[in-house]
Order: sequence, then C-alpha cells, then structure tokens
Amino acid sequence: MNSIRMRANAIYLLLYASGIYGLVLWPPVRGFVTIIAEPLRRGVAPVLVHLPLSVRCVVALIVFDALAYWVHRAAHAWPLLWRVHRVHHSDPDFGPMTTFRFHVLEIAWRMAAQLLPLYILGIAASIPSSVWAVLLAFNVLAHSGLRWTFGPLRGAIVSPAFHAQHHRSETAMHFGMFFAVWDVWFGTAQRSKPASQTPSITRSPAAFSIQESITRRCFTRSTERTTKCAVTVSPT
Repeated sequence: MNSIRMRANAIYLLLYASGIYGLVLWPPVRGFVTIIAEPLRRGVAPVLVHLPLSVRCVVALIVFDALAYWVHRAAHAWPLLWRVHRVHHSDPDFGPMTTFRFHVLEIAWRMAAQLLPLYILGIAASIPSSVWAVLLAFNVLAHSGLRWTFGPLRGAIVSPAFHAQHHRSETAMHFGMFFAVWDVWFGTAQRSKPASQTPSITRSPAAFSIQESITRRCFTRSTERTTKCAVTVSPT
C-alpha cells in the first residue's frame, strides 16, 4: 500500500473513530426511523412484551442482517446507489482499513437499517456498547483478507474468505454482512471459485464520493494523478 492510499484510508478511519458521523447523522436518522417505524412498533408491542430481551436481540440481529443483505444487493444493482456504495469498493488494497471506507450517505442508511429493528422491538436503549464492539470486530475480520472459511459454518456465517470474493469477483455475489445463509438461499453464493488477488469494481460508477474527492485533492499531486489515483472500472 503506497503512502497516498494509506493517508486516504487514515482519513476514513479518523472520520469513523472521531464520532463525527454519529454527531451529525444520528439525530436525523433517529427522527426518520421513529416516524416510519412508530406505527409498526405499537402494533407488535403487545406480542413483544412477553418475549425475553435475549430473544428480541437475536430477532433484531436476524432482521437487520436480512435487511442489510437486500440493501447491499440493491446498492450493486441500482446505478444511483452504486455511486454511493462504490466508495467502499474503490480501495485497491483490500484489507481491514476497507471496513471504514464508506460514503457518508451509506453511513446514514446503515444507521437506519441498524436502528429500525431495534426500535420496533423496543431494545434500542438496551444494547450495551460491547455488542457494537463485537460487531465491528467481526466486520474488520471479514475485511481482513485472511483465507479463513470457518469450515462447516462457511454456508451460515460470513467468513473473511467469503467476503473477499465479494470484493475480488467480477460477478456480484456474497452480499451478507454476518450471515451467509441469505446468499445461499437467494442464489448469490459461489463458494467453489477461489477469490483472485486483485480487488474488483463490479459496476461502473460515474463519480467519487465527496470524501474520496477531498482525499484525492489533498494527497495527490497533479503530476501523479494518473498513475497513483487511477481506479480501474469495468463497463456497466
């Protein structure tokens, strides 16, 4: 990884770790989710009140991951969403730092997807910070580039090798965040073909994100723009 790419990834990590996303995005996201989910929450409240907190947490994780699968899949299929999501795929050095490389709009919709089931199930305030830390660690592991497959669990849990294929294949596949079962059930899993060594962008976007544009201007000299900031894309 050259110094320019390292600095770009460092900016994404700094934005994530600084808490600025939560400070700026959380209030409007929470307001939006509250408006659209309140009627549903009231409807299911009489049933959920009898369920233990642990059961509701498991249900929330399953619902969130199913929602994340379809949103992720849509982000690869719809050009407008791909303009946002491609930032995550623009890192030629796929690795743990890729975990934090997201457009600010995608951060917002991920917040909404996480909060929606938690709010409906009435457990948004009950999730300890340690749970979020474990989920983040899982995502970092998924982007680690390791060849771990999780053995017999490869068809159920997203492993580093499983998610690497998502980033390195020319075919859109492996959209699950935590559970690989969605890809198995909906025909987007391909476990037999080994991942190549070069990250690939599976759809062709037209523009970088705001953050990516800033990063390119700050850390790329004009004479090096072509050689050091080129991003290879395949035709749409």
